Amino acid sequence: MIGEAATLRALYYYILTCTFKDVPYYTSDASASFDALMEVAQMGRMPAAATRDSLIADLQKWAPSLPQTKSSSIANNRIGAPLAYMLIGKLALWNKRWDVCIDAMQKLKTIYGALAQYPLTDTWFRNKNKPESIFEVQYLGTIKISNVATQLTPARASGTTSVYDGVNIPELGTTTTTFTAATPSNYFISLYDTTDPRRNTTLAYTWNGVWFNRPKSNNYTGKPWPGPKFWCLNMSLQQDNNNQKVFRYADALLMLAEAANESGDQETAMSAINEVKARAKASFVMTSYPGKEAFLEELKKERARELFGEYGRKWDLVRWGDFLTA
Repeated sequence: MIGEAATLRALYYYILTCTFKDVPYYTSDASASFDALMEVAQMGRMPAAATRDSLIADLQKWAPSLPQTKSSSIANNRIGAPLAYMLIGKLALWNKRWDVCIDAMQKLKTIYGALAQYPLTDTWFRNKNKPESIFEVQYLGTIKISNVATQLTPARASGTTSVYDGVNIPELGTTTTTFTAATPSNYFISLYDTTDPRRNTTLAYTWNGVWFNRPKSNNYTGKPWPGPKFWCLNMSLQQDNNNQKVFRYADALLMLAEAANESGDQETAMSAINEVKARAKASFVMTSYPGKEAFLEELKKERARELFGEYGRKWDLVRWGDFLTA
């Protein structure tokens, strides 16, 4: 339980430091006395790099005590070693501690094995706690109000109908509330080869072979809708009870590829990124190492293709120094 608590604390500080960089960081018991509470209340910000190093050390201490198995195999999806290793890697990437990230991702490889065994449809938010999952926000058996599916679903025609922008999708039901949907940028659309199966997961041009009205407008040059990865079946109003996928194994392999590339291990970098590419389509694999900078640029694109909508894109762009230009 201490290991679980330490891992959750690291998760919260990971989010805080990604969002605000330097934040107050403390490990003392603020509830011990009024003076202790006042001391914490008046703390200044601690350098983010030092906070991350402290969290890495804490996670390295507790990870071996947590269940060394896939998150989906842990009863009630409680916190296990996979999330601890994932957070070690995330924090280490920010601090450019490439060897620390590589070591943690290799431990995840020992637990999760080959990516090819996990189907792409398991990445859909409605498919909860599949074996590739490392961490999901759990909404099993609960009703919550979320704007994820409402803003990532094609527009539903007015009235009690299951027609969404000209396409009948009975599995989405007749009571879904759809707001103005997120519109993909031309850059994002351009990242996908038209034969990439992930394209039809994140972008919806058609459903069951029928074209939506928006993408077929202007001689079939209109923007696609967000894809079925985010749709919630039979959603009532805004009551989206999909799990929110935060970390999964493909992300870990791409982190391994990035850290290995930065540390000069071309073989590991190529092997890791090609596992992700090959699952999408065998012909997508990189056959030769293009050089450190070119590899990093391709990795950035691959992270966008694979992990769209899983909450880490802005932080990646900030970490790379690309956010202002992107």
